[in-house]
Amino acid sequence: MRDQPAKVSLARCAEYNPAMLHQAVSEVLQPFGGMENLVRPGDKVLLKPNLVMGRAPEKAVNTHPAFVQAVAEQVKDCGGELLLGDSPGLESAAKACRACGLDKVMERVGGRIIEFTLDPDARKQAGFLGDVDMARELREVDVHLNLPKFKTHELTGLTIGVKNCFGTVVGMLKFQWHYRAGHSPELFSKMLVDVYRQAAPQMTIVDAVVGMEGRGPTAGEPRELGFVAAGPDCLALD
Repeated sequence: MRDQPAKVSLARCAEYNPAMLHQAVSEVLQPFGGMENLVRPGDKVLLKPNLVMGRAPEKAVNTHPAFVQAVAEQVKDCGGELLLGDSPGLESAAKACRACGLDKVMERVGGRIIEFTLDPDARKQAGFLGDVDMARELREVDVHLNLPKFKTHELTGLTIGVKNCFGTVVGMLKFQWHYRAGHSPELFSKMLVDVYRQAAPQMTIVDAVVGMEGRGPTAGEPRELGFVAAGPDCLALD
C-alpha cells in the first residue's frame, strides 16, 4: 500500500496581533493533536527561531518576536521548560535577541536564551560533504520546535523549515559549509537536507505573516503573506 502524503496545516493570520497569533498557532497544530500532544509537563523545549542577526522585527530578517511569544505561551501552558537557541554566524544569540526583541519575550514567558555549543559526541554524518558538528543542546532537550521565517534566499531560492535547521550547526562552522558547497544550489541544498534529518525537529511552525522577498535572507524587502503553517515533515512543508 502506498505511503500517505505528509500532512501540512495552514491558517490565515493577517498581522502580529497576539490574539490572532494565538488562534492561528492553535489552528495549525490542531490536526496534529495540539501543543499538548507535543509537550508534556516538565519537558525541556527548544524553540529554534530564524535568528540570522540582530535586526528590528519590521525588517523581516528574523522570526517575529510576537510569533515566538505565541508559540512559547502555548508551550508554557503545557508545562514545558522554555529554552530559545540559535547560532548566528557573526554574533551571539543573546546579542541578536537583544536587538530584535526576543530577550523581552523570554523574560515575559519565563524562558532562557541559550548559546549553541560544540560537542564531539554530537557530530553527525552529513553525507557526501563529510561530518557536521551539531549543537550539543539538541541532545539535551525533549522537544525541538523549529520556528522559521518564510523568506527568499539568493542561493537556495527559499529558506523555510529545512534551511532554518542549518542554525543548529555551531557558529563559524556554517561558513565552512558554504565554502565546501561553493555556489552550487544543488550541493548546498543536499547538505541542508542532511543537516535537517539530523536536527530532527518534532514540529515546524512557520512565521509567514510577513515574509521577505528579493535579496533574502537578509537584504530583501518585507512582504505581507498573511498565514501561519505547520507540519512535522519539513520536506513536505517547504
